[in-house]
Amino acid sequence: MNRKTTIYVIYTWENNDVMLQLSRHLEALEEAFGLTIWHDDPILTGQQWKPQNESRFNQADIFLLLVSDAFMHSEFIKQLEFKMVIDRYKAGKSTVLPLILNECPWDIDFDSDDYNFNLNELHVFPEGRKPLSDWDSPDQAYNQIAAHIKKVVAPTSEDPTKEESNITPEEKATNTEKEAQIAINFSKEGAKAKKNAEEEKKIRKEAEAMANRKATEEKRLKEEAEAKKSAEEENRLKKEKKAKREAEAAQQARIAAEANQKARETPQKEYTAKKKRMLIGLLVAVLATAAIWTFSRLNNNNSKKESTPIVATDTIAVKDSITSQKSVIDPPKKEAPVSKLAIGDTYDGGIVFVVDPSGKTGKTAHIDDAGPMTWTDAIKIHEELGEGWRLPSFDELRIMYQTIGQGATNKGEFADKLYWSATAYDEYQARLISFRKSNTSYHYNKNAEHRKFRVRAIRDFSR
Repeated sequence: MNRKTTIYVIYTWENNDVMLQLSRHLEALEEAFGLTIWHDDPILTGQQWKPQNESRFNQADIFLLLVSDAFMHSEFIKQLEFKMVIDRYKAGKSTVLPLILNECPWDIDFDSDDYNFNLNELHVFPEGRKPLSDWDSPDQAYNQIAAHIKKVVAPTSEDPTKEESNITPEEKATNTEKEAQIAINFSKEGAKAKKNAEEEKKIRKEAEAMANRKATEEKRLKEEAEAKKSAEEENRLKKEKKAKREAEAAQQARIAAEANQKARETPQKEYTAKKKRMLIGLLVAVLATAAIWTFSRLNNNNSKKESTPIVATDTIAVKDSITSQKSVIDPPKKEAPVSKLAIGDTYDGGIVFVVDPSGKTGKTAHIDDAGPMTWTDAIKIHEELGEGWRLPSFDELRIMYQTIGQGATNKGEFADKLYWSATAYDEYQARLISFRKSNTSYHYNKNAEHRKFRVRAIRDFSR
């Protein structure tokens, strides 16, 4: 026989249990066909992955990729090691078998300087490309890939120099017994795996039910807290508005009272000043008259000749022209108040998701989704919705998710789908955001006709 066929399993730590179950299904093949199955440490989230034994990695005959959402978002698919796997496949040195475990963006394009690659090129398992998580019995999917590996490795396990005619009846009988034993092993292993799968399914359902109950309770508590917070905020705003109106009314009343008081005091002050001036003038006239009379008496006593005194009377007329004009003080005019907008308010045919502190400028999202459509149509969304509407950038999509999307109360009623952005990932791809998976970003070919996703248009406003 030739050297043993080697299978190299690459997986993330989140899928370690799947790797163990699959290994159990391949045990019969290991014994029957002399397979060697290698699996190094799993890929860790956010970390670079390196094989423990580079020689094994470089000589593997079959690469078994356990493809999941964690796998497609790992650092591994950006590494040189992933390109080395694809290089060996392109050169015909290795077989690559992807096993789809759950819903994930596995059919994306991988571009390099030498070629373009997509997992679509390969024989993708399970059959029908139905993720393993959607199977009622994952055991069936494991058996599928085990059977396919058997077909791949069977020719390499035979001696190519031995002709069919040279096989003796004893050898044929031995091979028949061997194949029967493999079938029995598969049957026993399948029954055991089926039982384990049913138990795991039951445990998983119970865990999911518990998680759903917990999530429902957390959601209810969160909604109650948000409703309470919203009510408190509304009451606070009402109190602030009432206090502001009362303060403005009190200020206007005070200004009016001061104006009236000033209007009443002005004539009284002017009358008092006029009376004072008249009394001063009269006093001056009396003093002048008294002085003249005294001087005249003195002249009469000293003069021998009687003379008629001439009394000069100075009349001082004090005329004051006082014009009292009632002053009317108008209260200061106030500009008409502008209602303050807040996040989540409906304005100008959209939902506010960005607003400045003054409430005069901001951004609104259209109340409805458009599409699904291609990116080429999405970038021209203004032709469908009207002037001013546009495709949001990647950062603006993130803000919508956090303010009016699933990251908040989903006031914008976003679907759990992918949404196009106007931001390019590279020359050929555009970025998207999944509003279902906690603000997860994706990138797809923006020129492909079959890539159709939703659009939520936005518009800037200024009041």
